[in-house]
Amino acid sequence: MDAISPRTGRASRTKRRILAALLAGGAGAAAGFLWTGDLSSLGIVALVPPIGLFLSKGSSAIFFLSYFLSAIRSVPAFYPIFYSGATALSGVPVWLAWGACLVLPWILARHLTVVRPSVSVPGRLLIGYLPAFFPPLWFVGAASPLFSAGILFPGLGLPGLVLLVVFQSVLSALLNSRWERRSMRLVFVGLTVVSLIANALERPPTSPSGWVALGTADEPRPLLQRPPWEFAVAKRVLSALDSGARVVLLPEGIATFWTKDPAGQISLPYPWSGIDREARARHATVLIGSEVPENSRMRVWDDALVALGEGGIRAFPARQPIPVAGWNPFSKTHHEPSHWRKTGVATIAGSRALVSLCFEDLLIGSQVEADLLVRPRVVLSADNLWFSKGTSDRGFQSVSIRSIGRLFGIPVLRAVNQ
Repeated sequence: MDAISPRTGRASRTKRRILAALLAGGAGAAAGFLWTGDLSSLGIVALVPPIGLFLSKGSSAIFFLSYFLSAIRSVPAFYPIFYSGATALSGVPVWLAWGACLVLPWILARHLTVVRPSVSVPGRLLIGYLPAFFPPLWFVGAASPLFSAGILFPGLGLPGLVLLVVFQSVLSALLNSRWERRSMRLVFVGLTVVSLIANALERPPTSPSGWVALGTADEPRPLLQRPPWEFAVAKRVLSALDSGARVVLLPEGIATFWTKDPAGQISLPYPWSGIDREARARHATVLIGSEVPENSRMRVWDDALVALGEGGIRAFPARQPIPVAGWNPFSKTHHEPSHWRKTGVATIAGSRALVSLCFEDLLIGSQVEADLLVRPRVVLSADNLWFSKGTSDRGFQSVSIRSIGRLFGIPVLRAVNQ
C-alpha cells in the first residue's frame, strides 16, 4: 500500500475544512432565510444554537455569521432608500457591522471551555443569549433563536423560554454524545409532548373591545406634499371614532415633526388638534407616531407614539431607536436618546399596553423584560416601513413581535405605514 505523503495529507485536510466551511455557511444562510412573514417557520430556528455550537470553532463562526447576515439581509437594500443621499453600496458596511455584533456572543460561547459537559452546554447558550437582555446591548437581540419559544411553547411566558433553553441543551447533548443518551431522549420526548400540548391548547388572544389599528400607505416624503395625505388619514380616524372605536392606533412617524410650546407642552398642528378635540368629546384615545423634541432647543428628538384625546396629550418614546441612525450614544445633540429606564408600558383606556416602535419589534430583551415586569394586556406595534418595500424587513419585524405575543398569550395590535 502506498504511503500518504504529508503534503497529500495536508491537502486533504484543507479540502475537508473548505467543504465544512461551505456547508456551514450554506446551512446558516438557509436558517436565516426563515425570517420571513411566516410565523410557523420560526420553530425551526430553535435548531440554530445546537447546530452552531456542535460545529468546530471555525465552522461555527461561519455558520452563525451566515445565519445573522441572512436574517438581516434587507439592510443593504433599504439603507440607500432611507438615506436618499447614500450610494447603492453604503448599506453594506452597516450590514456587516451589525452582523458582527450579533454573532460575537455566539463566537464567545463556542470558545467556552468547561470540564463538565452538563455545565458547558447551558453555559454556552446563556453566553449567546444574555447580552441581548442588557439595555445598551438590546440591539444584539435581533433574529435571536429565543423568538422560537413563542412557536414551540405558546402561552407559557417565562417557563416557555426556560423550556426552550432546556430543549436546545438536550439537542446539543445528543449531538455531542457526551451525556447519557437514554435520559436525554426521554427529556427530548417530554419537551416535544409539552410543545404539542401547548400548541393544542393555545387560544388566540383578542384585543380589548373597541381597539383598532389603521394602516397607511403611499406617504409622500417631501414635507410640502404631506398636508393632503395627513388630512385623508385624519378623516379615517374620525370615521373609526364615529363607528365607536375607543382606541385608534396609527403607524410610527407619520405625523412628521411636532414642536413644544414654552411650557414644554406638545403643540398640535391641524388636523391633529381637531382629532384631539373629537377624541376627548367621545372619551376615546388616538395614538399616532411623531417626532417630538426633548426640550425647547429642539436638537434632540424622540421617536414617540403620542396619545391624543382622553387622558390628555402624552408621549411614549422609543426605549431604543435604531443605533447610530437614530440613537447615537457618542453624541449629546442631534440624535434620538435611549430611554432604558422606561418599561414601555403605559395605561391606555384602562388597559396596560406595551408600546413597541419600529426597531423595538426586533429586540427580544426589551420585549421580554417589559412582559415579565409589568405584564401588559396588549402590545401596540407601530412601524413606518415606507423604505422597505420589496425587502424582507417587513416580514422580519412582523414575525418578531407576533412571536412575543404568542409566547406571553397577549394580543398584538399592529399599525404599519407601507
